[in-house]
Amino acid sequence: SSYYKDINKEEAIKSAINGLTSYLDETYTGILDKNKANLLLEDLNATYDGIGITIDNNVIVHVIKDSPAYNAGIQSDDLIIAINDVDVSLSSGEEISNLLKENQKNIKISVKRGEEILSFENISFSKLDVPRVEYKIIDNTNIGYMQILLFSNSVSEQAENALEELRSKNID
Repeated sequence: SSYYKDINKEEAIKSAINGLTSYLDETYTGILDKNKANLLLEDLNATYDGIGITIDNNVIVHVIKDSPAYNAGIQSDDLIIAINDVDVSLSSGEEISNLLKENQKNIKISVKRGEEILSFENISFSKLDVPRVEYKIIDNTNIGYMQILLFSNSVSEQAENALEELRSKNID
């Protein structure tokens, strides 16, 4: 069977599946391409190779404690303005992430913190365990608070460790 012009079969199949899932009008129904599927698996495994930041466009939303970014001095709410002297101030989070993945070693990240421009050099990717459980003692109480940020393969172990730590401090 032939058509009057060339058709990319892979794109045609992808479009058909997207049409089916969008017809369902269900927020959580869809198809993941290979890249998004790998990211989901990284999330579920609670480990990934990176520098330890979560970004929303060029804003650093979270820095994982003891990660390469944390150890360099990068903080939440810093605005990423350049990576290896390439301006990324108007780039999407995905573009910034891809640029970081292209380099992986000896990365220079320039950020804007308040009115100050800061540069952090020699940041390299490492295998990171992503904390999925946060815990603390509520100020001026004897009450421990534990929050599960995202369910993953390691969340039960992290919750047990957090509970053990809280119990060791005689928390209710």
